[in-house]
Amino acid sequence: MTAQVESVAAAATSEVAPVLTTPAVKVMVIDDELAGLTYAHLTDHTANIAQVFGDLTSPEIEELWPIVMHIKSFPSLDEEEPVKALAYLSSTEFVRDVLLSDYFRNNATPLLTGPLAGFLERAAMVADLRSQVEKAFPAPEFETTFASARPSQPLTLLQYDFLILDLVLHKSAGAVDEIVDYLMEMGNVTYPAPLPCIVVMSNSDELMQERLRFSTESNISAAGLLLLPKAEIRRKDFGAPGLTLCYQQLFRQRDVAQHMRVFMRSWMKALETAREKANVALWNLDAGAMQEIHLSAFTDNDPYDEHLNELMAREYLWHVESSPSVGKAIEALDTCFQQQFKKAPGPPTIGQRFIAPFVKSKAGRDLVSHFTWTGFSVPEALDSVDPAEALKKFNRLVPFGAVLAPENLSPDTECLVHITQQCDLNAATRPEKLANPVQTAQFAVALPIEVIENRMPAHKTEDLVARGLIINGKEYDLRLVKGRQLALLISKFIDYAAKEGLHVVGRLRHDIATHFLSATANHMTRFASLRTTRIEVRNVRLFLYGKKFPEGKPLPWLNTETQEPLVVQVAKHNNLHFFQDDMSMRIALWIGQQLSTYYAANDIDASVTCNALSVGLNNKQGLVKFVDFVYDTFALADLAKKLPAAEAPDPKVRLVVVEAP
Repeated sequence: MTAQVESVAAAATSEVAPVLTTPAVKVMVIDDELAGLTYAHLTDHTANIAQVFGDLTSPEIEELWPIVMHIKSFPSLDEEEPVKALAYLSSTEFVRDVLLSDYFRNNATPLLTGPLAGFLERAAMVADLRSQVEKAFPAPEFETTFASARPSQPLTLLQYDFLILDLVLHKSAGAVDEIVDYLMEMGNVTYPAPLPCIVVMSNSDELMQERLRFSTESNISAAGLLLLPKAEIRRKDFGAPGLTLCYQQLFRQRDVAQHMRVFMRSWMKALETAREKANVALWNLDAGAMQEIHLSAFTDNDPYDEHLNELMAREYLWHVESSPSVGKAIEALDTCFQQQFKKAPGPPTIGQRFIAPFVKSKAGRDLVSHFTWTGFSVPEALDSVDPAEALKKFNRLVPFGAVLAPENLSPDTECLVHITQQCDLNAATRPEKLANPVQTAQFAVALPIEVIENRMPAHKTEDLVARGLIINGKEYDLRLVKGRQLALLISKFIDYAAKEGLHVVGRLRHDIATHFLSATANHMTRFASLRTTRIEVRNVRLFLYGKKFPEGKPLPWLNTETQEPLVVQVAKHNNLHFFQDDMSMRIALWIGQQLSTYYAANDIDASVTCNALSVGLNNKQGLVKFVDFVYDTFALADLAKKLPAAEAPDPKVRLVVVEAP
């Protein structure tokens, strides 16, 4: 029995265990230059190329042909047929085998390289870029394919995990239109299957100038689509590590990008269904019902536009809310976002922050603004109407929730929010009451706080703030001043408004205006209708500060064009400082490169650094390994005094984020 056991054991140990291999990540690069330069590229970057290589008796050909003979073992020009020689000199084979060869580069004189300078410079840039791509995605972990054109059937790209697409392919006419249409078609034919992670790159300025179109017109989430200027990839502090980090970030965001794509499709389809159903409902009501609605509004002296639109909006919204697909899509997003929370006691905090590099921050502010303010045009000014008529029409000229302000605003200007109960206004403006008006108009007081891009105001949690009111082209938040209000007889208020130059500058939605009414009556009431996060944004400059940097001086992150410290934006919320968009990626790569250069630290994980910078750090918190995050405010002229070389930390390093006072 023992012998049998030993025999079985020996047989088992002699068997080779199966090797579990992870499939290679499939990368497709569609770029006509990276796939291989052609004669067409040569003609694009060389003036009069036909004249340079079109005359077999020219000095250029006399010098060039021996190089061709050495590389290709061709016969001499005397022995070669002229037609064959000219055909070869105008071929892609000639470009790739001769002009791009090391032998040509080492042996060609200025007589040849002079006319070809533009092409050779471009070829060097292309070679460097391809090298960075190949270093970023090495075999066997990656399987990288290069192609010169997009497949006519976008469905074939679904087999790849990562797509790198050039914006401007050879002979492109309307490059942005072409690629946006292509991306939209790819999304349509693959829906609802997830899309690969996508990077669009280009040498063209159109890439960033038209960046908003890529997401909105292709119907692909910005979380799954990154735009990269080729010059950025060629930067010393980006290169292959930057491309690798781009893939890591996009892969981490692939699920949420898909959930956003499904949500937006479901939402837009529900909107279309709602439009059709609301259309049927309204036509069934037609003018007769509209007249009854008008009578109800007019009887109560309500503004008809607000009265009617509130009914119509609720009808429209109901059809969207009742869509099962929208409900499922929102539930999927909810689950996905909850998975990003840190698993720790206390209030929820984000553990993994998604990066959307070309989303406009103002779009989020506009969303909150539209929630808070009606889109109706403001009523005519009180002082433009006869006082008696203004008293009669007061409920429509200054409706509940109207905000009145003078022409010029300062931080101390008192804006008035109309909070008179609707029923009181209705009663006061009835004909029998106008002969002896005794009703007062009541107003809450709010102070305007201008919203400036890259310098967002911060508000306390207990503040009641109506965000995003546009006045004379500027954006303001209106913060309620609790305990202060104005109450005047309506007739006296009409005179007061004319004297002070007050006019209606906006109309709060009814539910928001009710919060101002409640908060004025009860100081303990909090704005609970919609809680939004307003993030402060500050312009800052970054420095690495440590003993091993040159002379121990703080090392700035420089603008490559001006060689001055680069100005970037940092967001601040709840004592956390974090970098939005793709800035966290760029900073992480810069930190990694400097630590590798000056501290021989080659094991800094850019992905970990990037996530820490995007999630947020407290002042003097550890960032990664031996690097601490420090936030300070001082003038750049005081840099040497604030961060003296003699006091540079050792062995630690500080990432010092400096805000100007």
